[in-house]
Amino acid sequence: TPRLWRRALDASPHGELDPNSKKISMKLLLARLKKPRYADCDVVCLSRDVKVGKTGLASLSKVLPGLKALDFGFSASNLHPSDGDLLVAARELTSLASLRTDMWNVTSWGIMDFARTMGTRLLDLRVADDTITKHYATNNTLSAIGSACPNLQRLTLVGDARGSYYEPVRDQCTAGGVASLLDGVGASIVRLDIFKKNNVDRVVAGADVAGRLERGELPNLKKLVWVHAGDSPDAPYHSSPASPKARLEAATAAAGVDFDAAGYASCRFRTYTVFALED
Repeated sequence: TPRLWRRALDASPHGELDPNSKKISMKLLLARLKKPRYADCDVVCLSRDVKVGKTGLASLSKVLPGLKALDFGFSASNLHPSDGDLLVAARELTSLASLRTDMWNVTSWGIMDFARTMGTRLLDLRVADDTITKHYATNNTLSAIGSACPNLQRLTLVGDARGSYYEPVRDQCTAGGVASLLDGVGASIVRLDIFKKNNVDRVVAGADVAGRLERGELPNLKKLVWVHAGDSPDAPYHSSPASPKARLEAATAAAGVDFDAAGYASCRFRTYTVFALED
């Protein structure tokens, strides 16, 4: 739950769940979590220096069989799980429904394999591109999620367009990928975040999302966060005839969707905690 997630990130008195702690090991974390006060814990944010090894996640599943949400490198920089780690999480954490991860080591193929392994169990996925290692969520990633995870309620895509290491040619996430995603999860999606993924054409994707809302194809959507890096009021999204922005604003308002296109200014490369904390 959001309250438990915040408590986990704020840490217990002993610091065992502090994502920035440098004193916690997987062994110590597991020992702490065996205590009765954590019996009902269903969300964990792994510390930046935890090494899960080959058996860490399996052991975690035994200590917390009801674990539903795992922050695996999204909030704690330098943790950097791999594709294999995500697969182990999907297989070993049998109650898992929510994952937050970065893509320093994780590739688009790793996200796809994770989604396919999770299938209908996956309700919440939050992913941050890594522009240094050149790993990005792509159209194929979104298509795989849409096909494999029909119950998905939230997807957060965090990019770093216009950042120091960003290479637009490598960021193969476009309006077509968003359309493929919504073809699969349109009936279930409650929140969609598209943050600094500038290759998603807002004229095309904005018209598509507005049309789906107007046709009642996104019946459960409650919040849409769509932040474009380096926005300009002269961009076609704002100024073209029948402005896609105006249409999207009207469609979200009519459907009761909270549409945020300007917030989250404090979110910078590798500081995504705001997206982890929120419901």
